[in-house]
Amino acid sequence: MIHPPADAPVLANPSDPGLAVSWLVRARRGVLVFEVLLMIGAEAGTHLHWHSPSLIATLTILALVDVMQSLWSRTNKPTLRLVVAHVAFDLLALTALLVESGGAWNPLVSAYLVYLALLATVLPGRFVWGAAGGAMALQALVVWWSGSQPGVQDHAMLHGDLVGHVIAFDLAAIAITWVVRHLSLTLRVREARELQAQHERDVTERLAALGTLAAGVAHELGTPIGTIQLLAEEAATEPFDEEQRALLLLQVERCRALLDRLRHRNAEELARATCRPDVGAWVAEWGRAVPEVAVEVQALSSEAIAGAAESWRGAVWVALDNARRAGARRVTVAAHDRGDALELQIQDDGRGLPQAAAERASEPFRSGWGGTGLGLFVARSFAQSVGGDVVLEPLADGALARIIMPKVAT
Repeated sequence: MIHPPADAPVLANPSDPGLAVSWLVRARRGVLVFEVLLMIGAEAGTHLHWHSPSLIATLTILALVDVMQSLWSRTNKPTLRLVVAHVAFDLLALTALLVESGGAWNPLVSAYLVYLALLATVLPGRFVWGAAGGAMALQALVVWWSGSQPGVQDHAMLHGDLVGHVIAFDLAAIAITWVVRHLSLTLRVREARELQAQHERDVTERLAALGTLAAGVAHELGTPIGTIQLLAEEAATEPFDEEQRALLLLQVERCRALLDRLRHRNAEELARATCRPDVGAWVAEWGRAVPEVAVEVQALSSEAIAGAAESWRGAVWVALDNARRAGARRVTVAAHDRGDALELQIQDDGRGLPQAAAERASEPFRSGWGGTGLGLFVARSFAQSVGGDVVLEPLADGALARIIMPKVAT
């Protein structure tokens, strides 16, 4: 048997008393309304007089029970025992209404089948077939009562019609109960499978996101750790000067800032943040760790943009790291105002990459420069979460990274 996961949306239980009572109440009210309309129609358009005191008393009792049950349900939780009592009372009340208003010739006799279809959907199997047997017995009782009335009991043809009526009803009741019950169970199993599959997909996506986050952190930590390693190797041969000491402290601070961001700020907080991009400082900081690449910074803007500064800084560093891996010796960084966004263009003179590789460069674990392929993916995911983007375009000589930073409305 298939069980939906504990934290997945819960299916309506086929033996859910609350669901069963709510639908049974609707069926009861439908019977009341239909019987009243039949009484009005019989009085207005036929010679029948369906306003006997016993019929009115039965309708009144049925209405009072419905009101009292509605009041009781406001403060009490329905149980399966209440459902069984509800079904028994409604079927007996329906039988009484039929006996008082036309018997087997009352169109309301088909309400037995409505009850059976409803019960086959909301009740366990043993109760469904018990209710089906009870409904068939009560319908046969109504037919027997109709056949015993004066003018009918001596009419053989009418008796034959009534017997056929009972047989047809019983066959319909069995067929409806079986078909509706099996169809309901099939749909519930299918829905349970879909919920379970959706839950497994959600779990897989969460694990993938966690793995991507871990890989992204490793990617961001790679640059400062590499710089620290380089400084440590230099320190083994000659003492630190002030510039090297400052660079070492800066790389340690970068690692600490990244870990603090992971501990105290989630993705939603980073997406809601705003900043004024200090691209010049970000590029200069990166350049101190990679002195072999000459970076030219052209006209920049300091307008407020959506997103956290550290995330945009990480996106800029990713683009610069990719340029370095592509063998670039010179990189140009320039900003362009696009109205509602600031577009940062980072162009390098490296070996570039084919168009097909550029189109897939932002996919995780795909890289055109021998890296992990996660840096650009993480950067683009963040940019898109705040309404921006990171796009890589191949050039005849090198590549162009376009970082689109949406402005904050003022």
